[in-house]
Amino acid sequence: MHDSHRRQWESLKRTYAEGKAKIYGFGDTRRQQTADAVKEAHKPEWAALFRRQREEMKAFEARQRSPLGLLKNLPASDSISQRCDEVGACWGDADRSSTSSSLALCVS
Repeated sequence: MHDSHRRQWESLKRTYAEGKAKIYGFGDTRRQQTADAVKEAHKPEWAALFRRQREEMKAFEARQRSPLGLLKNLPASDSISQRCDEVGACWGDADRSSTSSSLALCVS
C-alpha cells in the first residue's frame, strides 16, 4: 500500500512540475519578447535623447573654458546641483549648490 501510494505521488509531482515548467517557460518567453519589442520601439527616442545630452554636455564644457562662459553656465550648474541635493549629493560636495558659492568659485 505505501509503495503504490509513493509511486502515485511521485508521478503526480513529476506531472505537476512539468506542467508548471511549461507555463513558466511560456511566460518567461513572452516577457522577454515584450521587453525586446519595447526596447526596439524606443531605440530611436533613446538615441536622440543621448545625442542631445552629449551635445548639451559638450556645449556646457566648452563654455566652462572662459570666464564669461562660467557665468553663462551658472543657472545650469545651479539646477544640476539642486537636483543632486534632492537625490542626495551627487559628487559629495553639497555645499557648492548655491549660485552665490558658484559665483565665488568662478571669481576666485
